[in-house]
Amino acid sequence: MAVSADYQVNFPESGDLYSILAAEGIEFLLSHSGEVPLEYIDGKTICLFFSANWCRPCKDFTPELVKLYENLQNRGEELEIIFVSFDHDMTLFYEHFWCMPWLAVPFNLSLLNKLRDKYRISRIPSLVPLYSDDVSVAEDVIGLVEDYGPEAFPFTKKRLEELKAIDESKRVGGQLEKLLTHESRNYVVSRNGSKVPVSKLVGKTIGLYFGAHWCPPFRSFTSQLIDVYNELATTEKGSFEVILVSTDRDSREFNINMTNMPWLAIPYEDRTRQDLCRIFNIKLIPALVIIGPEEKTVTTNAREMVSLYGSRSFPFTESRIVELKACLKKEGDSFPRKVKDKKHEHELKLDMAKAYVCDFCKKQGRFWAFSCYACDYDLHPTCVEEQEALRDRDGGFGTDGLVAVAIDRDKNSQTALKWAVDNLLQKGQTVVLVHVKPRGSSLSSNPSINSNSSNPEGSYKQLFLPFRCLCSRKDIQCKDVLLEESDVAKALVEYANQVVIEVLVVGSSSKGGFLRFNKPTDIPGTITKSAPDFCTVYVITKGKLSTKKTASRAAPSVSPLRIQLQQTSLKPHPPLPSPATTNTRAERQSFESQHRRSPYNRRGLTGRSYGDLSIPDSDISFNSSGRPSIERSSLSLYDNQDPNRTPPRLSNFSDVDYGSFESMTFGRRSMDISSPTAFSTGSFENERFSSASQGMDDVEAEMRRLKLELKQTMEMYSTACKEALTAKHKATELQRWKLEEERKFEEAKIAEEAALAIAEKEKAKSKAAMEAAEAAQRIAEIESKKRVNAEMKALKESEARTKAVNALANSEVRYRKYSIEEIEDATEFFDEKYKIGEGSYGPVYKCYLDHTPVAVKALRPDAAQGRSQFQQEVEVLSSMRHPNMVLLLGACPECGCLVYEFMANGSLEDRLFRQGDSPPLSWQTRFRIAAEIGTVLLFLHQTKPEPLVHRDLKPANILLDRNFVSKVADVGLARLVPPSVANTVTQYRMTSTAGTFCYIDPEYQQTGMLGVKSDIYSLGIMFLQLITAKPPMGLTHYVERALEKGNLKDLLDPAVSDWPVEDTTEFAKLALKCAEIRRKDRPDLSKVILPELNRLRVLAEEST
Repeated sequence: MAVSADYQVNFPESGDLYSILAAEGIEFLLSHSGEVPLEYIDGKTICLFFSANWCRPCKDFTPELVKLYENLQNRGEELEIIFVSFDHDMTLFYEHFWCMPWLAVPFNLSLLNKLRDKYRISRIPSLVPLYSDDVSVAEDVIGLVEDYGPEAFPFTKKRLEELKAIDESKRVGGQLEKLLTHESRNYVVSRNGSKVPVSKLVGKTIGLYFGAHWCPPFRSFTSQLIDVYNELATTEKGSFEVILVSTDRDSREFNINMTNMPWLAIPYEDRTRQDLCRIFNIKLIPALVIIGPEEKTVTTNAREMVSLYGSRSFPFTESRIVELKACLKKEGDSFPRKVKDKKHEHELKLDMAKAYVCDFCKKQGRFWAFSCYACDYDLHPTCVEEQEALRDRDGGFGTDGLVAVAIDRDKNSQTALKWAVDNLLQKGQTVVLVHVKPRGSSLSSNPSINSNSSNPEGSYKQLFLPFRCLCSRKDIQCKDVLLEESDVAKALVEYANQVVIEVLVVGSSSKGGFLRFNKPTDIPGTITKSAPDFCTVYVITKGKLSTKKTASRAAPSVSPLRIQLQQTSLKPHPPLPSPATTNTRAERQSFESQHRRSPYNRRGLTGRSYGDLSIPDSDISFNSSGRPSIERSSLSLYDNQDPNRTPPRLSNFSDVDYGSFESMTFGRRSMDISSPTAFSTGSFENERFSSASQGMDDVEAEMRRLKLELKQTMEMYSTACKEALTAKHKATELQRWKLEEERKFEEAKIAEEAALAIAEKEKAKSKAAMEAAEAAQRIAEIESKKRVNAEMKALKESEARTKAVNALANSEVRYRKYSIEEIEDATEFFDEKYKIGEGSYGPVYKCYLDHTPVAVKALRPDAAQGRSQFQQEVEVLSSMRHPNMVLLLGACPECGCLVYEFMANGSLEDRLFRQGDSPPLSWQTRFRIAAEIGTVLLFLHQTKPEPLVHRDLKPANILLDRNFVSKVADVGLARLVPPSVANTVTQYRMTSTAGTFCYIDPEYQQTGMLGVKSDIYSLGIMFLQLITAKPPMGLTHYVERALEKGNLKDLLDPAVSDWPVEDTTEFAKLALKCAEIRRKDRPDLSKVILPELNRLRVLAEEST
C-alpha cells in the first residue's frame, strides 16, 4: 500500500496556494485541453497530488485515484485535483500527466520545492486536501482512498470516523446481506461457477475463510478445514457453510483455489474482498471468521479452534470451547500424573500438547500425552492404557525371571523374539535363545551346513547370529542353548523344568509349528499343555500374541541358570578351578573331532545318574557382546532325575570362534513320562529305575576312566580358554592402540590446521599493518606538503602578482593559463549571444582564443560545490590524454573557467533527437561511437594509481567533432576509488547523489556507495538510447518486453531503415545486462563488453 505524508491535523486553505503560485509567476494551470486560469478552481475542494513517473507506488496508486475522481465527478462533487510533479525533466512530467484527467501546475523545480516545504511532503504519493483551519483532515489520505475508494471523500477525520463506525456495525453483525453483498452483486459463487444468493445463507453458521494459494500455511490448513467441512455437512446437515475471501495475486490462483474447495467464494473481481479484510482487520492468513446463525460475529480466531478440536469445536462459540476444555481437563484428571515405560529409562509425566507423534504406535496425537522432555519421548495415554491392560490380562508383561525364546531358521522365530524384546524384556536383561536339534538329523537341509560335520559349533553359531544381532541392537544380553532331542516340545518343556524358565516364548505358523518336520505337529499346543505350572508360555503368530498359558504358582527360588547368569555379571574373572577337584555332566562333548559317549546310561554306585555329576565351579563363556567372562554356576540339575532317560544335551555358544561348546543330551529309554518332572526347591522327585547289569567293579573302572578322560578334557578346555582370553586381550590392546594412534593423528591434524590458520591470520595482520603503515606514511607526506605549502603561501602573500604568476609557471602545470581579461574579451563579457549550452555547474560559451574556436565553461557564482569540482577537473584532465576525451586547452584560475576544444557537431543527445533538423546518425556511426565510449571508459577505470569513475555518463556529455568522432566530456564528477575495491564498491560514502537521475546506478542512489560498475549502468542506458533514440525513463522495461515478444525491430529508431536486426538484438541484450539493478550482475568492461563492441565496430567498418 502506498503511504501518504505525515500530515498535520489541519492544512492551509487554498489561498496559500494562490500566493505561492503568484510568487513564482504562475498565472495558469495545465490541462489536456490547454491552459486553465487559476480562477477556474474557485469554490472547489482542491487536493494537491504529489507524484512522479519514476515512482512505482505512484504509478500503482494513480489508476485508483482516477477511478475515485471520475466517480466523484459523476456524482457532481466539486472536487479538483492538481498534480504537482516530482519528475526530473519535462519529458517525464508530460508522460506521467498524460494518464491523469485533472489539472497540473507547470513543471517548475523551484515551485516544487516551495510546495514541498509548505505542505511538508516527506514521501510520495501524497494527496493533500486544502481546507480551512477549522476542518480536520485524515492523517493518511492515501490509505483512506485505497481502503474506501470514493466513499472516503471528503477525506476528513469526521468522514473516517463515520466509515469506521459503518465497518464496526458490519463486523458486530446483524445483517449478513450487507456484509457480503455489493451494489451490483447479491450472490456468492460455487466451485462450478453457479451463483448462490446470499439470502439462502441466512440462518446458517458462516465461516469467512481468508487466504491465498501462494501461502503454504493456507494450503496446509485448507485440507484440514475440508475434512471438518465434510464431517459437519454430514453431522450438522448443511447448517455450516464456508465462504472463501481470496487474497490471491491474480484470478488464475483464485481459480486453482476454487477447484480444490467444496465451498463458496466471493467473486475475485469484487471489491468486497478488500472490504472484508479491512472490516475484520485481517493481518495474517489463513484466517477463519465465524458468523453465527443470528448474523453476528462469533469469533475471528476459528482457525485455532479447528486446528485444536476439529469438528468438535462447532458451533465455534466460547461456551463450546469452555465445554471442550472442561472435558479435556476431566479426561486428564482420569490419567495418572506419572507413568513408567519399560522401554524408556526416565519417568514419563502427563502433559498437554497440541500435536505430537507417539513413540509406541508412531501415530499423531493431540492434547494429553505422557512425555519425557529430556529425551523428547511421548506416548498416547491410550497406548499406556493398552499396555497396562495387556499386562493385567496376561499376568503382566515384563518380568525379572528367566525368559527363553525357542528359535529356528523360520520367520516365526524372528517375530517371536522381536515380540519378546518389545513386550517382555528391558535393556540389559538376558534372554535365553533355545534351539532344538532333532536327534539323528542335521541342523538344516542346507548342504553347506550338513557337510560341516567336523565343526558343528560353527553351523550352530550361524543359526544364532541374526537373533543375537537383534538382541544387541536392543541392548539385550543373550545366552545360546542347543538341545538335541527327537521330541522338540518335550525337550523344551524338560529344559524349562530343569533350569526354572519362568517365561517361554514360541512362534507359531499356519503350517503347524515353528519347526519343520516330516509330520508337522502342534508343538506350541503341546508346550502350552505340558509346560511346568510355574512357567508362563506365550505363543506368537505373525507378530501378535495368539495363545497364552499363565503360571499357576511362583517359580522355585533356586534356579541354576539364574545363579550362573548372576555370577557371570558379579564375578567377571575368577581363577580357573583344578580339574582334579571337579566333576562334570555325563556325556559332556569334548573338543575332539569324534564324539565319544559312555555305554553306561544309568546311575552308578552313588545312586546318582552320571548326568547329575557337578561341573566345575567356574567356567569361561562369552556373552552376546563378545566380551569374555567367567561364569560361576552349578549346572547340575536336582538330585533326583528320571532314571529311564539321559539328560538333554545342552549347548552354550559364544560369539567368538574359540568360544566354549558344552552340550547335554536328553534321551529316552524304556519309560515314557506324560508330563515334565516338576522341580522342587533343591532336588527332583525320586523315581525308580532298573539297576545296571554290570558289576560294581566294572562301574568303578568305568568311573575312573571317565574321570581321567574328563580331566584331560578340562585341561584342554582350560588351555583353550586361556588362549582365547590372551587373544582377546591382545585384540583389545591392538584396538586401543589403533584408537590412540587415530586420536593422536586427528590431534596432530587439528593442530596443523590451527597453526596454518594462525599463520594466515598473522600474515593478514602483517599485511594490514604494512598497508596501514604505508597509508600513514602517505598521510604524513601529504600533511608535510600541506604544511610546507601553507608556510610558502604565508611568506608570499605580500609579493606582487608577477611573482605569484612566476611561481605558478614554475609549478608542473600541464595546461595553459588564460587571464580574466582574455576570457572577457573573447566572450564580450560573457554575452548571451556566445552561449551555446548549460552544463552541470554553469553555462558554456563559444568563442575564439588564439585564433582557435573553443568552448569556455564557466562556473556559476552560487555553485560552491562546483568550485571544488573545477579544481579537480583541472588537475585530472591536464594530466590525461585520450583521443576520445575532450581536450582541455587551458583554464583561468581567476574566474574559474575551463577552456575546451570546440566540438562542431554538439552532443550525442542533440544528434539522437535530431535537434535543429539534423540528419540521423547511421547505425554504423552509432556502433562506432559505442565502441569509442567503451574504450575511453576502460581508460578511466584503468588509471593508475587509482581508477577514475565518471559518474555522470549520458548522451549530453558525449560530444561529436566535425567528423562525428565521439569524445567524453564533463569528467569533473569523477571520484578516486582505491584499487582494492575498484571492482566491487568504494569505501567512500558520498554526501549527496550527483549526476542525472535516470543514468545513475540504483545502488549508488540508495547507498551513496560508488564503484567502477556504476559507470557500466549508465553505459547500458546510453546504449539503449543509441539504438532507439528514446528517453531513458522506463527504456529498459520497453526493450525487455520487445525482446520477449520478438518485435525489437519496431522499437528501433525509425530514422534508420537498414538496421542489422540480429547484431542489434545482441547489442540490446548486452545493454540490458549492463543496466542490471544489482551491481554484481553487470558484465566486466574489459572481458565482456569491449570485445563485443569491437566486433560491432569492425562490422560497421566493413559495411561502410
